[in-house]
Amino acid sequence: MTWLQDAFAHKYFELKEQGVKKGEIYTKISQTSFHNLPKALFIYLPIFAFFLWIFHNKKKWWYFDHGIFTLHYFSFLLLTILIAGLGIKLSNAVGTNEFLAQIVNFFLVLLMIYSGIYFFIAHHRVSLPKRWTELYPHFVL
Repeated sequence: MTWLQDAFAHKYFELKEQGVKKGEIYTKISQTSFHNLPKALFIYLPIFAFFLWIFHNKKKWWYFDHGIFTLHYFSFLLLTILIAGLGIKLSNAVGTNEFLAQIVNFFLVLLMIYSGIYFFIAHHRVSLPKRWTELYPHFVL
């Protein structure tokens, strides 16, 4: 077993010993994982900025610049997590109406896809102004 499978197995058997039913165990594990996601993003923030700094030209970009961009992107991810959480609650609330639940789930999937694409859009917009000032110095204010 890997360490992740070991952690899930440990939590599964711990909840099973407490008398929690099998369906509720998976719900509790997913709720705990969803609850701890912002903490994980906070821990990975400097690591993510470090990898951006490693793979870019260090003459033009400082680690500090990547840290600011990473704060921006992770703030967007936290906002996305908040919207997804509200969407999941809304989906559960309209669970009796299958059509509305499917529409909410469809928009949640679109939101998750866009949050992955947003990194590249934001990174392009952040890196573009520096190139413009190098190519066209007379546009610099």
